[in-house]
Amino acid sequence: MITLYFKGVALKEEDYYSISEEFQITYDLVAEAVKQIQSKGEPLYAQYMGVSRERIRKMASHISTTLENMQEQEPEEVENAHNEPEVAVESIEPAPKTELQEVVGNAAVSLIRAMADTNDGSFIISEDGCCVVNPEKPPEISHAYQVVENVLKLRELAPAVDDKSAWMLGSIVASLEEFFGEEFSISQICAIESAAYNTVAQKVGVYKAFKDKRYDLSYSHHQEVHYAKIPDSAKKTILSKAESYDLTTKNVRSLCSIVKKMDDDQTIKNIRSKDQAMSLIDAYKDSKTTYYIIKTTGVSRKNGLIGDVPTGDVVIDVKNNKAYIQGQVIDIEKL
Repeated sequence: MITLYFKGVALKEEDYYSISEEFQITYDLVAEAVKQIQSKGEPLYAQYMGVSRERIRKMASHISTTLENMQEQEPEEVENAHNEPEVAVESIEPAPKTELQEVVGNAAVSLIRAMADTNDGSFIISEDGCCVVNPEKPPEISHAYQVVENVLKLRELAPAVDDKSAWMLGSIVASLEEFFGEEFSISQICAIESAAYNTVAQKVGVYKAFKDKRYDLSYSHHQEVHYAKIPDSAKKTILSKAESYDLTTKNVRSLCSIVKKMDDDQTIKNIRSKDQAMSLIDAYKDSKTTYYIIKTTGVSRKNGLIGDVPTGDVVIDVKNNKAYIQGQVIDIEKL
């Protein structure tokens, strides 16, 4: 397997959590994107949506297959580049829309029509989703305000639609697998829809894990605990606390990390309020640090807790500016 480097340091699976927090991407998306870089050279950006795609793109810009860094252009090169003659831009017809783009586009316009409540003909909505006043039958001013409010609400629907579609995809595929058995294959779906096999498999896995008991939380909450390497009993405890105290997906991820590090979920069970949960998470964050381990074989990085110093010829605690050399602790001075 190809060795990847993140910001000049060999990338390991244990680094995924810190990368997830840094770029605000779920752990499984980090793992998936890294795997794609190893096999394809870059993430398959087309399978990601909106903000996630841009965050993955930003993360990938820090990952390389070598320790060599891109050198900035010399000023002379930049100046020469500005002096290059302009090249005429060839007029090219836009590529025809795919069947998938047509379906998604039509669904979006139908949703806009339903939310805008324009059945009385006072507004005209074009095929590309634009909406204008019908001059032959203009709306009452009160109705106009209501339509604008409804359209504004459309902007808030994306997370909910994505959440529901994740559960729907997982349940549909799981049901078809159960009904058709070996005749039905996820790989065939991916081939037809140009979707990533892992994405579909993940949705199915999360659905099956919580088929009998789902919490009043988002799909992302369930996905976080499903892929956390902690006991099932701890996963249920974390989701129960998240449901009771309105904890975010990021909070849930932190609680999973706490259980994994402490190898005990009693602390999570003792949570009795949101403030208590946040205090525990903040205390855990304060106890976290990053160690750089220097050995004759090379340099590596490890995320750990303060005081839990890994072995190495020289170990540097980045957060506390301390170096551990042959059993001695040395403060690193700032120059």
